[in-house]
Amino acid sequence: MRAVGGPIAKFILDIWEFIATTHGGLLQIEYPAVHDACCVAAMIDPTVFTTEKADIRVEIAGRWTKGMTVCNFEKMGGMHHFGGTASEQVDFRHTVAMKLDHPKFCGLIVDALERLTHAKA
Repeated sequence: MRAVGGPIAKFILDIWEFIATTHGGLLQIEYPAVHDACCVAAMIDPTVFTTEKADIRVEIAGRWTKGMTVCNFEKMGGMHHFGGTASEQVDFRHTVAMKLDHPKFCGLIVDALERLTHAKA
């Protein structure tokens, strides 16, 4: 980002610094959250994530928990136990991002920034 330079890169870096310092202390995270950019990146290139199929439900009845998201992953070891939520959660139609390909993600961000910077020039 810094290597691209320009006002757009400065704006993005300023926002990320603000998020990192403001939310970083509250959430105890070292880097700024980039979940919005991750959603866009997944639309541009779905291979930016490693994904797993899962049954996802929001528990509101208080049977297993209360007000929490409960997931059962189709291929993840240790999730297919007898009884409890796993035996009932077998509708694996949701796709959950499990791992981000950081170099690919950063490449998408820098590429978009370069295109925006050159379009404004």
